[in-house]
Amino acid sequence: RREDGIIRICHAARNRWFKGSDHIEAVVLSLKDRYPIDWVMIEDVPHQQAIKLKAECDIFIDQITDRGGWGYGASSVEALALGLTVLTRINPRAGAFLGDHPFIDITADTLEAKLVEIIEEPALREDTARKGRDWVVRHHGIDAVMEKLYDYYREAGWR
Repeated sequence: RREDGIIRICHAARNRWFKGSDHIEAVVLSLKDRYPIDWVMIEDVPHQQAIKLKAECDIFIDQITDRGGWGYGASSVEALALGLTVLTRINPRAGAFLGDHPFIDITADTLEAKLVEIIEEPALREDTARKGRDWVVRHHGIDAVMEKLYDYYREAGWR
């Protein structure tokens, strides 16, 4: 964490329409007049550079749409593993499946209010980031993935 008081907010997109990138960018830029934030758009860069840029941020916004998928993917998992607070749209079916998860669920309509809340509440931001990192280790870490894979093998009758 930096000591400069600036909150760095990032977003990564391969498909701006799918993620709602234009709206996300407009909301974040509109908040720059009120808060000490930097906007980091991660786009068309190699993966290693994307990871480096994310690692320098505090908040990651994945997507605001429900145009398919879970609402989170590898990019969100990377951000959680790096200790960022992650805001994303989790569709209701995925939310039910995930149970207790660390994502701050957003839509186009709730993005600004949720972002303001997380900007104004550093303790909430830090707690959410810590819980996110713990969640990644429990659900996406090598031990968790290996155990799940072995469960599948056992269910298939392999020993």
